[in-house]
Amino acid sequence: METRFNYTMVGAFVVVLGLALIIIALWLSVGLRHENYKLYGTYMHESVSGLSINSPVKFNGVAVGYVSDIKLSKRHPQSVLLLLKIKAGTPIIKGTKSTLKVQGLTGLAYVSVSGGKLGSKPIKAKAGERYPMIQSKPSFYAHLDDTLEQVSSALQSLLSKENQENLQETLKNLQQVTTVLSKNSVALDKSIGDASVILDNTAKASKEFPQLVNQVQISAKSFQDMSKSITDTSNQVNATMRDVRIGVQAFTDQALPEGVLAMGDLKQLLVSLQHLNRTLEQDPSVLLRGKKPLPPGPGE
Repeated sequence: METRFNYTMVGAFVVVLGLALIIIALWLSVGLRHENYKLYGTYMHESVSGLSINSPVKFNGVAVGYVSDIKLSKRHPQSVLLLLKIKAGTPIIKGTKSTLKVQGLTGLAYVSVSGGKLGSKPIKAKAGERYPMIQSKPSFYAHLDDTLEQVSSALQSLLSKENQENLQETLKNLQQVTTVLSKNSVALDKSIGDASVILDNTAKASKEFPQLVNQVQISAKSFQDMSKSITDTSNQVNATMRDVRIGVQAFTDQALPEGVLAMGDLKQLLVSLQHLNRTLEQDPSVLLRGKKPLPPGPGE
């Protein structure tokens, strides 16, 4: 009886010790503090090799959650759907994007979340979606792969058979040009010398050009002064003609009628002188005796 009691105590001690060890292991691995997580989804349009379930999720380099599931998209098999459990309160807002990154030289990948405008509202699940979706952007390695593919395509196009033939033809033409230049080196030297003379003359002309411009400006100024003098003289002539026209008009309006009247009086005077001349011719004594009175009329 006593022996069975000892076995029971030993068994109970072992069970308690095992539970204690399990609790300690859990506490060391994940801790006993309970965290609230929110579930988010994101599509990666590239390979996610190196990423596994429980891989960390970091926001600006700070661990805020982990990857809870990895699966292919049913709608787009080329894309991979990642389910992320992120601590509540993490600012997953409009403009926040996810991308794949690699931890140092280990090759282990994790999901990096960053970005978003300050003051924006947290993203929410759209109609027909079970959880909010975080937009993704290509990783550095995806950009590198695309760049290498473009460079490879460009090299293949550059090294095509057609381009090689064109390059050979160009080299052949270049060789012919070199041969022609070597045969006409004397004429080429002369042409270079002539070109040097032309450049020197051009340089001299460019130095004299400002003086020529100054002379042209002086001539233009003189022409402007002469034009101004001609304009002033023309204005004076116009003023004089206007005064003459006014004087002629005044003579026509005032002196001409008086002259006409004087001509009438002069005509009467000439008639009287003619009459006096005839009277003197008939009887010169009229100057001494005067004019004889008229004979009396009947009954006088």
